Amino acid sequence: MKRTFLTIGLAITSILLLSSFQPAPSPKSHQLTLKIISSDPTQEVSFEAAYIIKRDNSQLQALKQSTPLSISENAEFASAIFHKLNGKADLKVTIFSTTDSIMREQASASGDIIIVGTRSGENGVVCYAGSY
Repeated sequence: MKRTFLTIGLAITSILLLSSFQPAPSPKSHQLTLKIISSDPTQEVSFEAAYIIKRDNSQLQALKQSTPLSISENAEFASAIFHKLNGKADLKVTIFSTTDSIMREQASASGDIIIVGTRSGENGVVCYAGSY
């Protein structure tokens, strides 16, 4: 009889403890976005690019495209190079780092050849951009 009460008491305590348990919050959603536009919105600029955005199956991507273009992925790392092929306006590339829908970091550059990417910093992901 004593053993039955002990078992029932242990079961009730376990149920109460487990029902108050809340799982740890899910990891923050981290988004990297590359925005490629023309410095003159009335003129299209043709470009070629190679980029990699690190995730499970990361592969170098190559493309030939015209502005505007936006590339967005859930990731922590990105690296890209853009080369203007033709057009009178400059090519402008901006990289954004967003966590839980809040922009945390941004960098942009304009020119004929542009390199953008991210690196780890003291406070998380740091974006960089440069033109040549």
